[in-house]
Amino acid sequence: MTNFLPITRWVIPSLIAIIPHMSIAKLNSSINLGIDNDGIVTTDKDYTNGLFLTYSDHFQIKPDGFLDSLPGTQFSAASNDDLIRKYNIEIGQQMWTPADIENPDPIANDRPYAGLLYLSSTLYSIAPSVINSYRLLIGTVGPNAYAEESQKYVHGIIKSADPKGWDHQISNQFVFNLGYQRVDKWYQSDFSGSTTHEVSTPTRLLIGNYKSELATGLMWRWGRELNHSFGSARVSNESTLDPSLIVRGNTGWYLFSGIEGRIRFNDITIDGDRPDEGITADEVEHFQGTATIGVTGYYHGWGASLALSTKSSDYKEDQNSVHTNGSFAFFWLF
Repeated sequence: MTNFLPITRWVIPSLIAIIPHMSIAKLNSSINLGIDNDGIVTTDKDYTNGLFLTYSDHFQIKPDGFLDSLPGTQFSAASNDDLIRKYNIEIGQQMWTPADIENPDPIANDRPYAGLLYLSSTLYSIAPSVINSYRLLIGTVGPNAYAEESQKYVHGIIKSADPKGWDHQISNQFVFNLGYQRVDKWYQSDFSGSTTHEVSTPTRLLIGNYKSELATGLMWRWGRELNHSFGSARVSNESTLDPSLIVRGNTGWYLFSGIEGRIRFNDITIDGDRPDEGITADEVEHFQGTATIGVTGYYHGWGASLALSTKSSDYKEDQNSVHTNGSFAFFWLF
């Protein structure tokens, strides 16, 4: 853990330095605990687990400041009433494994073991029909991510197979990523009934040594109070809900389903440095896709979400064309 401390010593003071420049408006905050796991479909391979803890709140931007210059966040008398600005801070751990975790040797052409421990922050500019968001992520892959210890601890509790190949995981490497996402609402049905339909398109750009990609897709939602949760559902196999974008109300719920296509240029969990060079898979599959279906609901500030996501292969050597996992989220709006 000591090797990860320099990262936290840099990030936490940076966040503390930024926040005083934001005038906090106590409108709606949230805390979210998210869990990804493939046990729901009785598998234990590829992207096998993710754990996320997120806090979000509102802020106001000082006119003519740096944040004001970002696309979609402009401060003006005309736009100020329509824009809501939020930020979140998230800490997370994710892990990937080959199919046979009881084999202590590197498995030819299978996914290498990989763990990621990170800290990220996202800034949102939210309008009724469009959301712009900017994300900074830093962290580490390798033994310093403590994925081996986490998996062995959980498997010991549930009496599952003991993973024996973590000695061959992706090596310790600093991870840095910048992300931009835009969500556009293209259609919403009439509000005359208690439920409405909504269609939107998310577009995402990631740049960094963790992952670089360009993605776009289509999201459909049906439910109640959709205007208070626009953009909160994700087409992803890595956390399918963003409660930072849900406004607290007495009751709200929705069903959602979406598809995404992307071009991925690099992925450190596949092509990162490792001690078994030339044995496990190391060629990123550049053209990928994901499909997601799920349900989200909340009552008096307390909420939960459940989703299933199926994605195509992340690497060219993969013998399986698709992989499926489940995502759970429990959140509190206050």
